[in-house]
Amino acid sequence: MEEKIIVPDSIMPIIAWRFWRITECFEFNKKEIFKLMSAISHCLWPEKEKLVSKCHCRDEENKPYYHETCLTDSSCGIHAYKSLDNLFDDRKLIKNYGALFGKVYLWGKIQCHEFGYRAQFAYPQLILGAICEECKSIISLDSAVFIEGGGGQTLNGFLRYEIFCERCACNARMKRKDMIFNKSIYGRKVSEVLKNRYNIEIKDFIIQKRG
Repeated sequence: MEEKIIVPDSIMPIIAWRFWRITECFEFNKKEIFKLMSAISHCLWPEKEKLVSKCHCRDEENKPYYHETCLTDSSCGIHAYKSLDNLFDDRKLIKNYGALFGKVYLWGKIQCHEFGYRAQFAYPQLILGAICEECKSIISLDSAVFIEGGGGQTLNGFLRYEIFCERCACNARMKRKDMIFNKSIYGRKVSEVLKNRYNIEIKDFIIQKRG
């Protein structure tokens, strides 16, 4: 049976690993803004303030409700992995659009699992790299190519971007007619925006050979 341990109101943050996507929205002055979005739940991460977990439980009439034990009795909480190996083992979950990966601070009430955590509060610490949507290779953020989602589609009102390595970005434009005229943005620009907006580190991930 999976071990579950609740850490009551952790003051010192736990550092864990997780995936993000990139989305784009516009301020009133029409300036484009790139933001981090959860890879699975499509939750936007606020800049320079903590992300607070929301309860997604529903009653018998399918109405949302909150309960004090949601971290222990449900799958609610901000999810993250204990190690980089655990994160990479779950790359199959990133089926579309690719992803960024890096470290995240977790604190508040924290539920411990075998391979990860669910937390009450979180904030990104650093971005180490990206995963190409097509070939699933690990690439640096600066070398990644971000292309508007097919047909310029939006997700929950925000413009979504697919992440490619340079080779797969060229192949995608040749194979997919819906991408021919879509905007491309190189990772260097995204890197600078995220660094300034979230006040986080951006580092190049070095792939180490495992013995």
